[in-house]
Amino acid sequence: MPKGSSESETNGGKDPASLRDGYRTTFEQNLTYSVPDDEKKDFVPVTLEVASTEYKSYMHAVHGMIYCFGECILWDRYKQSGQILMQMRCDGMVGFPGGLMDQDYDEPIVDCLNREMAEEINLDLEKYKFLQSDYLLSHVNHRKKLVTHFYIHQVTEVEIREIEFSTLKAKDWGHETFGTIRVPLFAMDDGFRGFPVFLANRFAGNARDQLLQGIVKCGLLSQKECDVYVKSFEEYIKRPHT
Repeated sequence: MPKGSSESETNGGKDPASLRDGYRTTFEQNLTYSVPDDEKKDFVPVTLEVASTEYKSYMHAVHGMIYCFGECILWDRYKQSGQILMQMRCDGMVGFPGGLMDQDYDEPIVDCLNREMAEEINLDLEKYKFLQSDYLLSHVNHRKKLVTHFYIHQVTEVEIREIEFSTLKAKDWGHETFGTIRVPLFAMDDGFRGFPVFLANRFAGNARDQLLQGIVKCGLLSQKECDVYVKSFEEYIKRPHT
């Protein structure tokens, strides 16, 4: 939740279409942001400088990917080179920890991310604080007047387990966030189960694209490997399902 927000600000009986003091309330922002009607084409890459100046009046959201390297093999058959943490959101969609920034934000974006990380997954900022050097990319969605920022941060295998266990004590656990999820970075023999099926989940905003770009950037998968999985995902969602 943006800094300074309160329950009275988020559901104070206002019409969701109304404006308060020229800015949208947190409740209204979330109504707009979380509606699952986004398409990949809605999000246009933009530099951080342009996002922070030309689109300062837009809503801004910042999220972070925590990952580690470390080979593991499922059933002595399916190998993956590391782990990525995502989470189940209260709206039923999959996304990364993070959130919306104050509409008139005046703090560094990464500071907002760290505050959200502490609230949503109880991240120990003394050990695992995100840095500006972890920044990866930004996108602008003109239809929703929304800018998304994305950071990736590497930890060790031991540390990622510690972070997972710690989420149960998070301020937002159980009402805004419903638990962490590991991403299966492999495909089973049918070519679908595993990562391609995972990609068929409903993702918040452009989280699916952020995930794919983050995976390639950090080196957990190559671009070629990702392209194969995405092709399988696209074939999978065309199949009839009960």
